[in-house]
This record gives sequence, structure tokens and C-alpha cells, in this order.
Amino acid sequence: MTGGIMDPILRPLTRDHLAGALLLSRQAGWPHRAGDWSLLHQISQGFVVTGAGGEVLGTAMRTPFGPVSMANMIIVDQALRGRGMGRRLLQALLDLAPKDEWRLIATPEGFPLYQSLGFTETGTIRQYQGTLTTTDTFPDVPGAPAARWSDAPDLAQLARLDQLAQGADRHIFFQAIPDKARVAIVEDAGGLAAFGILRPFGRGWALAPLIARDSAAATAILALAAFESTGRFLRIDTISAPGVDCPLAGPLARIGLPEVGRGTAMTRPGPGKTPITPIGTYQRFALAAQALG
Repeated sequence: MTGGIMDPILRPLTRDHLAGALLLSRQAGWPHRAGDWSLLHQISQGFVVTGAGGEVLGTAMRTPFGPVSMANMIIVDQALRGRGMGRRLLQALLDLAPKDEWRLIATPEGFPLYQSLGFTETGTIRQYQGTLTTTDTFPDVPGAPAARWSDAPDLAQLARLDQLAQGADRHIFFQAIPDKARVAIVEDAGGLAAFGILRPFGRGWALAPLIARDSAAATAILALAAFESTGRFLRIDTISAPGVDCPLAGPLARIGLPEVGRGTAMTRPGPGKTPITPIGTYQRFALAAQALG
């Protein structure tokens, strides 16, 4: 074991650490690309653990969404696991905003640590992904809502609807969406019924997030995104209450996206507070990313 691993140093994460962080996430089997790390770094702050030679051995990031902080990218080099480094990184994050409500998506390996620090389960995350091979998956249904691509989406409006659906102010995420992203919308007499953002992520593209009033509008967005993604790799991370089936399981099966993994949404309210709950009629059908909720 090298001196670099014996004497890890905790320090603020800077842009200079992103190349090493990318290598660490690849070691862990995570799909993030350099652009994904760059977007997160643009809207977040965090810490790294480095060795004597400056190599990145651990990462953890905090993305602030108003009174909610999202903990993400908590990764520890295999050689350091079991030595309390994950707890040290997460505690450093929590100390940045001790009065905030904290949220994260837990892997099975990380669940016991987060539970020991006061996080409780609030939802089930199902990861669907694959390369789409057909476009004829959603035949026309009379009366079904129609989705279309928006040439000039009102990102401020999308951020407001997103906040109604999940209770955190994520306008900084919407401002940082890459130029290649496309926004699909469903409109009805009541205004904007649903939207979804198809954007580059990981091994291809992700429909992330997907916000809608109901599953019919969400399915219309999914159908349009599937048609656009034919022949390409597509990922969707759905969220539902604990013990509740994914509301898009049927449509996802029809377009040929298999479920490949699960995670657990967890929350730790601020001191003396109850968890922030969504208001209004909009629902979160798919995450913006597991890192962003």
C-alpha cells in the first residue's frame, strides 16, 4: 500500500480534480462522462480525498437547491473502503449546510451509512436503460395527449413546475442544461401538462427529468423521446413511493427499456423540521439524475 493511500488528505474539490474524479467514477462502474462531471461541478461544491501524489481517492459533492441540499457523487477508491472515508466525506458535506434538508440516492452499499447519519427512505429509484431498436411502440390513441418539441422553452417556467413536483428550487440546474438538450412538452386547456428534457448523459442520452400532471401526459413525453432516440442509448431513472410499482413500467417495457438496477431515495430534514413536501398537481416521473434527484 502506497504512502498516498496511507495518508489521504481531505480538501475542497476544484476543476483541477475533475479528471481524477472521472477516473474514480469509472473505477466504480459509473457511466458519467467529463461533461457530466463538469455540469455538476458548475452548480455544486464538494470535497476530494487525495493521496500524496495528488491522485483523487474519494469525492463528495453538495448541490444547493434553495433550502434543500442534494448529496451526490460520494465515491471512495476501492483501496480505501472500510476505513471510514465515506463517512468523513459525507460529514464534511453535511457541515456545509447543517440547517438544510438533505437528500440523496443511496446504493445498497451506501444505505447503512446514510441511515446511521439520520437519513430515512422516501422512495424507490428504478434505472431503465438500453439501445432502442423500434419506433412503432405507441400507436395513436384517440383523445391521448400529444407531445411536441419546444423550440424556445421557458426554462424559468419549467423550474417552477419542477419545484411544485418535488419541493426543491432547482433553477440552477435548468440554467446549466447543455445546448444539445431538447425539451418535450404536452399542453392542454390548463396550460403545460408535462415536460421532459432529453439530454446527453453517460453512455448516450437521458430523459431527465420528466415532470407531468398524470401518467398519460408522462407517457406522451416518453413516446416522443423514444421516437427521437431510436437507434441510440437511452436512460431513464424513475421514482415512486416505497412499495409502489413504477407508473411507467408498462410503457417502458413497450419501448424495450429493461430495468437494470435500483436505488433508494433518502431524506434528512433540517433540525426540528419536517420534510419538505411537493405542492400542486405535478409529479416527478423521472429524475434529473441520480446525483440531482
